[in-house]
Amino acid sequence: MKKLLFLAMVGGLILVFGGVAFAGNTATQTVQFQAPQVNEIAVSGNPAKIILDAPAAGDDFVEKTDASTTYSFSTNQASRKITGQITTGGDMPTATNLNITLAAPGGTWTSAGKKDLSVAATAQDLATGNAGSSKTKTITYGFLASIAGGAVAVDSSRVVTLTLTAQ
Repeated sequence: MKKLLFLAMVGGLILVFGGVAFAGNTATQTVQFQAPQVNEIAVSGNPAKIILDAPAAGDDFVEKTDASTTYSFSTNQASRKITGQITTGGDMPTATNLNITLAAPGGTWTSAGKKDLSVAATAQDLATGNAGSSKTKTITYGFLASIAGGAVAVDSSRVVTLTLTAQ
């Protein structure tokens, strides 16, 4: 009887711990992960005030540029673009023009070249590309005024907003 009881206990232990005793030599786990969307753009600050020089005799307009600021961006999304638009101050004064050029970002990105920002309600495509990043690329602003347009107030300004968005 003692032998039978002993064998029953051993058999029970084998059943209870059998899974551990006979475990394989591999194990698996499920690892969860996520990479959030990244669409970031920054500028280095404001350009200096653009003050036009006196026109040369016979010239109908005067233009001056400023290339003292830069932009940087990062995105992990496909089919992106950077747009520029006057967002504060309204349209440019009569007979004047404000334009912008973003230096080519490189990689899969291309610059659209010089774009007119004079009409505030119209965003302009400035650069396009896919996932990537670029640092400290030059922003060039140009201010153009027609002699026929007259003087522009000393404190005139416009806020230009650059946006990284889907194409």
